[in-house]
Amino acid sequence: MQNAGNLIVIKTVSGAANSAGAYVDRMNLPQLLGSIAGDDTIFCVARTEKDAIDVINIIKDSY
Repeated sequence: MQNAGNLIVIKTVSGAANSAGAYVDRMNLPQLLGSIAGDDTIFCVARTEKDAIDVINIIKDSY
């Protein structure tokens, strides 16, 4: 996972982004405005850069 400002990119193994994206969505994080999942990448938009960093830490702590 890496952020660029308020944007977060999450790389997964091929075919896993949809499942991982559903997991992130079910977390109902108020810091996230939305996410889009492809085959091996999830793109998330946080409200602020600080929120993006917080989301990355929350996701890391959840697994």
